[in-house]
Formats: sequence, C-alpha cells, structure tokens
Amino acid sequence: MLLRAQAGPPEQAQLKANVIEEDTEEWQKDSTFAGLERVGGVDLSYIKGNDTIACASLVVLSYPDLEVKNGVALLLTADAFLIRSLW
Repeated sequence: MLLRAQAGPPEQAQLKANVIEEDTEEWQKDSTFAGLERVGGVDLSYIKGNDTIACASLVVLSYPDLEVKNGVALLLTADAFLIRSLW
C-alpha cells in the first residue's frame, strides 16, 4: 500500500491499528536464536504537492545492535521508479 505524505487522519488511524508491537514468530521468542544478522527498511515519500517526484530510501542495519551498515536514498520521478522496479 502506498500512502502519500498528505495522508489524512483516518488513514493514519487505520495504519496505527494494524501495528503489531509484540513478537509473533517462534524464532523471535527463542533466546538462543542467532541466525538473524541484518535487518532492513525501505521508504518511498512523494514531495508535498507533487505526485511525480519521490524520494526512495533503503537502509540495512546490523542486528541486534542496529548499527547502520549500508543505505541509499534516491530522488526520482515516479515513471523512473516504475521502470526500475521491473528489472
């Protein structure tokens, strides 16, 4: 689902209601689990008032200390993003 920066309060409330704040998988509850070394996150935000220019960001963190290992941010047009996502 794509939400624009100007998303209204009803959309924000719906997203907040869907947040899971506790571990849901068995491996997450296992204190001896040592297989997870990296976590990542992505974001796509449009420039306010312009639905064709966006900033796409990706960050990779070590786990569990959450130190930034790599990241990139790109300012691009929506049509360029669509073309790149097909590769």
